[in-house]
Amino acid sequence: MRVWIRGPGYLGSTEGSLPDLEEGKTWVLLVCKATQPAKVEIYQASDNEVLPHTCSSGAEIRYGGDDGDGYHYLYRLSEIVRGYIELDKTPPEVVTLRK
Repeated sequence: MRVWIRGPGYLGSTEGSLPDLEEGKTWVLLVCKATQPAKVEIYQASDNEVLPHTCSSGAEIRYGGDDGDGYHYLYRLSEIVRGYIELDKTPPEVVTLRK
């Protein structure tokens, strides 16, 4: 799976391209609602790996760990690739575009 970041500041078709997925890892999307607007970050992570996320809550976020602090939500990108995440809801809701 190839992953690109799109949005302001990424104009060309190759801009925002992330490196290939490392062996044994998966793409993880982190939604942090400790700040407004919500912050969205993407990481390559393996089970039980601490993500390098920092925010005002000071929480340590571990992929595959307990992310039920009410501010941080983790999504496996391969499970939401045909949809989007509604950030205004708590917890953020995955909306699928599949029929």
